[in-house]
Amino acid sequence: MEFPVTRVAPGSKGEQAAAQLRYEIIAGIRGPGEVLSENSIASACGVSRSPAREALRILKAEGLVSLERLGAVVSGMTETDVEELNDIRLLAERFAVERCAEKGDPSLLASLSYHIEQMRLALNRLDGVAFAFEDMAFHEAIIHASGHHRLRTVWEGMRRLILTAMIIATVRRFEEESGFEAYLMQTHVDIYEALRRQDAEAVSDCLQDHFADTRRAVEKSVSTTTKPGGDADD
Repeated sequence: MEFPVTRVAPGSKGEQAAAQLRYEIIAGIRGPGEVLSENSIASACGVSRSPAREALRILKAEGLVSLERLGAVVSGMTETDVEELNDIRLLAERFAVERCAEKGDPSLLASLSYHIEQMRLALNRLDGVAFAFEDMAFHEAIIHASGHHRLRTVWEGMRRLILTAMIIATVRRFEEESGFEAYLMQTHVDIYEALRRQDAEAVSDCLQDHFADTRRAVEKSVSTTTKPGGDADD
């Protein structure tokens, strides 16, 4: 898969280099303990050393690398890291979706309906990358519609990790699994319908069902490891 760097990170060259490296680390292309120098990143990503330095700062903040005397060392993601990311995402989205159910927002429903239709079109094209972007947009619409500034700040801190993992997991499912499509689409429709009815309890249950499937897909697709010096989890 050619990772859609500029779509994931439409900003600076440093953010784009970080997006490429983030994908390679989460996908297991770059393993734990691998040393990343500014020069090697600049060469691999086609950037100068300044964006390479920015990329390392971003990845360090996300916990994917540690900065050592001889350069940055890939930490990767442990099974616990993946589990905690999923946990925080579920907590954030459950709060947001229940808040949205109480408010009743026609513009949110219109946005969710649009993204559901775009997901269907991506399924018809067997385009896992496009589906992942629409899936992410569906969930982000709920976060934004919650109107909770602090929640959006928390979300922004983890959205790049979430999106990268979603792309990897969705592309793998499109390539290796069959029969999941109808269920995956229905879980999104169920969330939409519960929001339309302004049923906070039902929408929370629908989100929980959706996340059970999402958690399995991500854990199956993301390369995890123990901390450097240990044995790989997978």
